[in-house]
Amino acid sequence: DAPARSWILNHFGHTSSNPCSKCRIVGIRCEDQIVFMGINHCLRTNDEYSKLDDEDHHKGPTPLSRLPMGLVSQVPFEYMHLICLGVVKKLLNAWITG
Repeated sequence: DAPARSWILNHFGHTSSNPCSKCRIVGIRCEDQIVFMGINHCLRTNDEYSKLDDEDHHKGPTPLSRLPMGLVSQVPFEYMHLICLGVVKKLLNAWITG
């Protein structure tokens, strides 16, 4: 899930203002939540991710950096929260409430 993913990648989690490991979106605090605006954000690269270029995103090095893989391109998002509790929940609410 998302907390485990951010833990193993050693970056700030989904409640931070800079949580995405695929792009450089920055959240804006609005009352008691963080809002993410727009759709065309600069994408992260495997090289910059392994160099820990973004100190607002990374807490430190990840043990996965020892593996021969791209930390941006080959570490997938997690299915449960994004699809099952995200998209499907919104679709069901839209279908039921109209």
